[in-house]
Amino acid sequence: EYMESVDKNLPFGISESAYNELDNSLNYKYHSFSVPYLKSREELNERIVISPYSTLMELELYPKEIYNNTLKFKKLGMFSKYGFYEAYDLSNEGIVRACYAHHQGMSLIGMTNYLKQGIIQELFHEDINVKTFEILLKEKVQVHACIDMKMADYKKYNYNKEKIENDIRTYDYISYLPEMSVLSNKKYSLIMNDRGDSFSRYRTLQLNRYRKVTEQDYGIFLFIKDTKTKYVWSNTYAPMNTQPDKYEVVFASDKIKFLRRDTGISTKTEIVVCKDYHAEIRKITFKNETEYDKELELTSYTEPILSENMDDISHKVFNNMFISTEYDKQTNTLIAKRKNRGDSDINSYMATRMIIDNAQGEFTYETERENFIGRNKELSESVGLNKELTIQETILTQFFH
Repeated sequence: EYMESVDKNLPFGISESAYNELDNSLNYKYHSFSVPYLKSREELNERIVISPYSTLMELELYPKEIYNNTLKFKKLGMFSKYGFYEAYDLSNEGIVRACYAHHQGMSLIGMTNYLKQGIIQELFHEDINVKTFEILLKEKVQVHACIDMKMADYKKYNYNKEKIENDIRTYDYISYLPEMSVLSNKKYSLIMNDRGDSFSRYRTLQLNRYRKVTEQDYGIFLFIKDTKTKYVWSNTYAPMNTQPDKYEVVFASDKIKFLRRDTGISTKTEIVVCKDYHAEIRKITFKNETEYDKELELTSYTEPILSENMDDISHKVFNNMFISTEYDKQTNTLIAKRKNRGDSDINSYMATRMIIDNAQGEFTYETERENFIGRNKELSESVGLNKELTIQETILTQFFH
């Protein structure tokens, strides 16, 4: 009825589709269209765009009317080698010369339902998830809807959209004062800055060593080494503290993300704290943007204390004496245990595990700080990154420290 009021010679059929206007990439723009006085959202520009697929979907209900309507589309030059074109834009009398696969599929479904008496609908409603909501289809619809046509003539106001704030913070530089972020499930917490320095805590028990004011980097780090060029970098800015080709940090309430690019390899780190378990997951994704195959060697590093931070600050060496480590070959898990100093039999444990798809070679580990970092060296100068590590058969009393 609406299209007859516009032009009786034009076909009907209005839904979301592309229209005859290009974006900056020279692709057709896409929008949802409807009858002006039936739309839930008013717009200043009432563009009329008619599409063949929106009528073919009604073929089972109105076969004669739809057939005659397709002939009108054909007179407009809408038929192509692959079926009907996407749409006809009445505003500039232009044909959207594109064939979208999902709209072509809807047209085929409409014809299939007509030829096979709704076979696609029956197949769809065999799904138990769809059957759950079949009761909504029994809702009574008003047969004689009352629509006030004067509403279409009212002046439409262009209201300014309200800006919605979110908690996402993005930094593409290393600030003079570190930016901080916190992830927590109430009992297990992770505090991390934009450089990658961090500490994890379970209730009052701090898992790894950390100092508020220090020139040394503390946290849980991952070193990446190109086995061919021997170039080493870290997944975050710390502890190597070398300026990458690109660096970006994204802080959100549910996730911390680091993005960096070094010598043609992009490293993406996504960190979350589990909701139902007292653990954190760090997902590292690499993308090789060079023309050559790359082989990477990954080394994780941390210094566990499994105590309150003040106990470690008061007497660091004494605190380390109560920590022992164990390696589980079956799961490739390194386990740190802190023996309770009091009368209680409850001990504290921390486990770290690296999961790599299709990993080559065996997992190795080193738990002696002197063997891994070396004497009088910084973590960024670690000798362990420049030599092949072998699995120790004896349990050492230091866990990367």
